[in-house]
Amino acid sequence: MNVDPLLPGDPGFDAAVAVLPATGSAPKAVPAAIFAASDEADVDAAVGYARALGRRLTVRSGGHSLSGTHLRGGAVALDLRRLTTLAVDRERGIARLGPGLTSAAAAAGLAAAGCSFPVGHSPLVGIGGFLLAGGNGWQIGTSGPGAGNVRPAPGCAADRVLAARVVTGDGSTRRVDARSDPDLWWALRGAGSAFPGVVTEFTVRVDTHSPVVGRRTWSVPAAAAAELGEALDALEPLPAGVELTVMARPAVRGAMITVVATTFAETERALVAVRSGSASLDRLAGEVVDSGPYASAAALLVAIPDHAANAQWSHHVWGTGSWRAVLDAVPMTQDRPSERSTVLIARAPSGAPEQPAALYRAPGTLGVSAYAHWDPESGTAGAAIGWTHQVLAGVGGSAPRRYIGEADITGDPARIRECFPPGAVERLIRLRSRVDPDRVVASVLDLLD
Repeated sequence: MNVDPLLPGDPGFDAAVAVLPATGSAPKAVPAAIFAASDEADVDAAVGYARALGRRLTVRSGGHSLSGTHLRGGAVALDLRRLTTLAVDRERGIARLGPGLTSAAAAAGLAAAGCSFPVGHSPLVGIGGFLLAGGNGWQIGTSGPGAGNVRPAPGCAADRVLAARVVTGDGSTRRVDARSDPDLWWALRGAGSAFPGVVTEFTVRVDTHSPVVGRRTWSVPAAAAAELGEALDALEPLPAGVELTVMARPAVRGAMITVVATTFAETERALVAVRSGSASLDRLAGEVVDSGPYASAAALLVAIPDHAANAQWSHHVWGTGSWRAVLDAVPMTQDRPSERSTVLIARAPSGAPEQPAALYRAPGTLGVSAYAHWDPESGTAGAAIGWTHQVLAGVGGSAPRRYIGEADITGDPARIRECFPPGAVERLIRLRSRVDPDRVVASVLDLLD
């Protein structure tokens, strides 16, 4: 069914604008129209509407972008959060996922079918933005039993994308896979907000089991960061099915670092292996807590608090050294914008070697993200955003690389190129010229003009 656009002055327009931002820190942009799509026909209508008016089309897909790239004054805003298809073919080991599904909804639906798939760390992260940016999240280092003798390899979630349905800026509707359009499929897995189209559905390879999840948490004073880094380096390589997440909370006084080992396995054997090899962490920790087992990744996500009511900003740099080198590079004696503001460090996903080349490949060993949270009424947005850059300034070295899914790219166009490998921006520009010659779909590439 086609949906009529909401226009300024229409009943419900102001309310629709209010729910477009993913955070209270989003730009106060007023779109020219809003389409709340319920199906692919609605998406096609929105693209045609924007083309006819000569307006840019911005895409709101699930709530991934804290930088607000889906908000632009005078543009036609396309809200995809109603596109929540979830259809599982367990015999073939595949699923069709709508871009508006949140991580929590996707994980729950797959678990109900006895399957699992890597999803975002936050329950509210949308599948659309998550997969387009490459897919850093839970279970990137694990794989389980596959169907039809196909076993998904460890790696980022985008490595499991088999195909997608896409409406491009030229008004065409396409089924994109490795054979039908290799360039568009390459961009589908990593272009993020530079993708020159609107994805209405992903087809992905899933694990045909739902793992039991266990966690062990260590709280370590930041003064012991060097010793902690050495202890974490000594744990590598981790047992299969184990992921380490480190959350640093810098402060002038009382700075702490939290280490979390999360296991995704059919049993808790992997967590037992971590416990037996973590005596050095036990000695450093002021507190050690075991939690779980959780029946599935969906149950874990439900237990993770969301911060939707906060003003938020994120920035991401890839670290290329050891745990100790990265922890040494993060300043621990610097006050945060709020107690919820955190520097998150996690192992970078390795690429799946049997998959055709994707745009996204993690260029470092560790991903380091700074998440600033603050009261949107406090007027401290500039200081909070500046903090994300200050705490990551020493991590990426003289030539930092950033992650398009979370990097603050709006303040400095040069950062866009730092999100992609050499030559990728030029290839994206050529691709956009082919599938969206009139530049209907708004893109971060516009900032390079």
